[in-house]
Amino acid sequence: MRQRDTAHAKAGKTQAGGATTIETIALDYPQEGETIIGSQYTIRISATDSARSVEICVDQGPWQSCRQSAGFWWHDWSQIEPGDHQVRARMTDAEGNVKMTMLRWFHAAPAA
Repeated sequence: MRQRDTAHAKAGKTQAGGATTIETIALDYPQEGETIIGSQYTIRISATDSARSVEICVDQGPWQSCRQSAGFWWHDWSQIEPGDHQVRARMTDAEGNVKMTMLRWFHAAPAA
């Protein structure tokens, strides 16, 4: 069974004023079952302010670093082969605790 969200995350916490925050880490894009087009894609991850580092793992390969910008963490993935893929994200917080998302499945199609 494929799971859409995260193992330890996306449990929103409502703050004063109704804003929702991410408690740990969530894989935003690609979404479950999404088809991405072309050989390049930027993966987006949400993580708490306590995140010291965020990494992704594509198709059970090595962990790769993400960059932080505009309130999110990003990974620019290139040379994407057409077909089904899986991705997972993990973060390490300031205390050294590691939180990880569930696997996210998606499909890559060649550019037309």
